[in-house]
Amino acid sequence: MAEDKKQILGRLITAVEIEALMREGRNEEALGCLKALLKKEPLNSYAWYLLGNLYSRSQFYREALEAYNNAKLIEPEGPAAAAVDWVVEQMNSELKNFHI
Repeated sequence: MAEDKKQILGRLITAVEIEALMREGRNEEALGCLKALLKKEPLNSYAWYLLGNLYSRSQFYREALEAYNNAKLIEPEGPAAAAVDWVVEQMNSELKNFHI
């Protein structure tokens, strides 16, 4: 039981550190940390959600949608559920504004 709490606390600290990097605009560093974290913990829904946030801020909507969908698969009622809808709206908006 103590090990479970230690692992959860470790994930929270890592997420807080990554969020701080993102707030500071250190996106490349945050991206590297997220990729490393997800390699270690592929079922970390909050890390997938943060990755989606990072991609959506950079308007990489396909990548954001993939990351949010991964988070939603792991935690269907988590924050990624609303984020998926938002990204789809952004993608649809870009398609409407695309002129040939």
